[in-house]
Amino acid sequence: MDLLLIISDVVSAVCYLLFLIGESCGRRTSTSPPSPCRLSSNKAMFQYEYYQEGDITIGGIFTVNHLIEYIQTYEIFHPRLLCTIPNVKNYATLMTLIFAIDEINKKSDLLPNITLGYHLYDTCGDSIQSVQNVLSIMTGQQLEVPNYSCRKHGEVAAFIGDMFSMAQLLGIYGYSKISYNDPDQLSRTNDLYRTFFTTTQHEDVRYMAISGLMVHYKWDWVGILTPFDNSGEAEAEKLRRQLNVHKVCVAFIIQLSSDWSINSEKLNIIQNSNARVIIICGKFHLHYGFLQNLAFLRENITFILHESWSSAFHMGADILQAINCSLILTHVGQYIPDLESFLDSTDVTNRPNDPILEDILYFYFACFIPNENKQFMFEKVYTIEVRNCTGGSYPITSQIARLTNPTFYQIYTAVYILAHALREMMITTKGINNGERTNGFRGKLQRFLRKVSYIDHTGQDITFNKNGGLSLPIYLLNWIYKKEASGYTFRTVDVGYVQLDEKQVFVIVFDDKIQWKTGKIPQSQCTEACPTGYRKAYPKHIQFCCNDCAQCSAGEISNVSDSEHCYKCPDDEWPDEKKVRCIPKSVEFLSYTTDILTSVFSSISLFFSVITLIILRTFIFFWDTPLVKANNRIVSFTLLVSILLSFLCVFLFLGRPVDVTCLLRQISFGFFFSVSVSSVLAKTIMVCIVFRATRPGSSWKKWMEAKYSYYVIVTCSSIQVLICVLWLLVSPPYQDADLYSYLGKIIIECNEGSDIWFYSMLGYLGLLAAVSFVLAFMVRTLPDSFNEAKYITFSMLVFCSVWIAMIPAYLSTKGKYMVAVEIFAILTSCAGILVCIFFPKCYILIMKPELNCRKQLVEKLNY
Repeated sequence: MDLLLIISDVVSAVCYLLFLIGESCGRRTSTSPPSPCRLSSNKAMFQYEYYQEGDITIGGIFTVNHLIEYIQTYEIFHPRLLCTIPNVKNYATLMTLIFAIDEINKKSDLLPNITLGYHLYDTCGDSIQSVQNVLSIMTGQQLEVPNYSCRKHGEVAAFIGDMFSMAQLLGIYGYSKISYNDPDQLSRTNDLYRTFFTTTQHEDVRYMAISGLMVHYKWDWVGILTPFDNSGEAEAEKLRRQLNVHKVCVAFIIQLSSDWSINSEKLNIIQNSNARVIIICGKFHLHYGFLQNLAFLRENITFILHESWSSAFHMGADILQAINCSLILTHVGQYIPDLESFLDSTDVTNRPNDPILEDILYFYFACFIPNENKQFMFEKVYTIEVRNCTGGSYPITSQIARLTNPTFYQIYTAVYILAHALREMMITTKGINNGERTNGFRGKLQRFLRKVSYIDHTGQDITFNKNGGLSLPIYLLNWIYKKEASGYTFRTVDVGYVQLDEKQVFVIVFDDKIQWKTGKIPQSQCTEACPTGYRKAYPKHIQFCCNDCAQCSAGEISNVSDSEHCYKCPDDEWPDEKKVRCIPKSVEFLSYTTDILTSVFSSISLFFSVITLIILRTFIFFWDTPLVKANNRIVSFTLLVSILLSFLCVFLFLGRPVDVTCLLRQISFGFFFSVSVSSVLAKTIMVCIVFRATRPGSSWKKWMEAKYSYYVIVTCSSIQVLICVLWLLVSPPYQDADLYSYLGKIIIECNEGSDIWFYSMLGYLGLLAAVSFVLAFMVRTLPDSFNEAKYITFSMLVFCSVWIAMIPAYLSTKGKYMVAVEIFAILTSCAGILVCIFFPKCYILIMKPELNCRKQLVEKLNY
């Protein structure tokens, strides 16, 4: 918890207890003051107080000077703390409040017959001093007495200031407080903060705007810096939560220390981090040196500055160079008429008793100051060489770079808001009774503050929202410090703005106007962006902003860098080698133009077709010879023709499959091959019958007629035809495209429709071949010249071996290679039958014609 808030809460609780005691003992705020009001005390050397009487007094708490702690002890030193080194801009802010009050008092239409006074303190940023000063303002004199008012005239109606820790204390006493730089208080819901108002936007708007800026530039790995005075600790935590909502991770939250050795270690942490964007939280007035060193070590660092930096134009060249090209979200100030001339006249000649102006005269102009005690103390502490500046004019505007600073406009607006609320209250209550003290109407003032509404001199509608803040425009500024012909110049460029839409916040950025340190948009990611073809992968052990890069899976692409997901290609497309785009899949089939297997199979099929035709022509030429007659000419002719057609049906398996070829190829092969195997079976049966019929008195002679061979062929082939017809009727083959079996390929193939009918067709062929093989094996010892049983045995052995080996190979392959296996089986089995059965006969017909005679056949038979 913020240390300042803790102290404030403790003090406020004590004050509230005293308040209750005072209420129980009766009001102590009568016209005749009690004894505390008769006490007096000398003002301390470093009591920065401003007072002007009026009918209504406005209290003010400001931080102009800073605190430094001393170890050395001098009798004249403050016993605990020393306030020194004033901030000129903050002093100008205090003067702006005085200017606004004087301007209102000069107007006769805003608060007629009423003058505003003020009672202001510079607390040096010390929370304890702030409590004392607030109680002093309430009491009416320097001696702070809780629940006592020594004022006879000009009671305090409200407070304006920058110390947010005072909001709770003021809420106890019912005083309204208007802040000009503490939007964080708007998020508090405690009743003690019901009197709090601010002239800035709700801090959540700034958090969401910063988050939107991170998302816009894809900065998901950023750092946060806070000062050691805890002014940015709560802000940093709220900002971290808001960034996480937008999937932006915080690489580090570093609270700097007053010990430079500790800061050096933290500097190394930042230097070794991948974060190129650092967000500044809190008021960083004591850590300029750290930022200078950081910018020197990491030139590519881009700072997102706190709004309090909007007045940092007076800083030295080193710090301006360090924060060059930074971005800041701020309320852009508006020009206030006559303010510049008022500040020009604010110098030691016309304000000789101004305590802060004395410090400015010493620290900024190196002049002697009228306060001898303070001059003596400064000489003990500082080594500044001062001179006598009597008679010179030293306006503070010479130390202020821009009078349209948003802080000036906000505090100017705060005074006018209070004046308008007082005006409306007086109109409604018909003035203020001279005998009524302001603590009687300060509760009413809260209601009128919430309802205040007017148009200021810039045309801006001034109305508090439900949170008690003003919806003033927020702009994104780019700080540019560059060397030109006339020297180094510093300027800000409006590069965007924040747009509010109900509960949403949008950051509109004009990228072309922004200047970056490196000339291009910085990259602030935990890890490098994943290239195209890869996606983000999130290991469990690191933050969600940090990721690995995983290559897209098969069938997926990513065509943008740093992609969250890969996208699947359409079914007919496939990623290219880099997985960046989808390209059409290659189409695979046994092509006549591109596949060498097609050429090989075509050549083999044609070769054996020609051989079959030659054998057929030879058998026709020797049609009437004994050998041809003995081998059943019609059956042999049928066998040769079916083998020829089986060789030619291979061409139905080649080329791009279409529905017609898919219907014909398996059916034609099954039919022609069944005729071939049936013919072989018929030959085998006839060999068995003839062998048995040659015995005397054999009853097998009646089965020796040729017509029974034809019956065997027709019957066995008809069964295959029936299987094929049923196949076509139930589930016919069709052309299909296999998109998934092979990566990156579309296999154009024939879908067999029904595997049951397909394997039934093959199984029937196998059955015929097995029967032929068994029968032929049984009669293989018959005379060679008379029968061909031995050759049929070898041909069926080849046939069965090929198809038994083909089935597992067929089932284990896909696409064109599966078709190639079937073609190979067809060619091999047909060639086996052709070679084993007909080559021996052709050898006799052509090479050994002397054996082609009846005598030779009879001799063999008798043997």
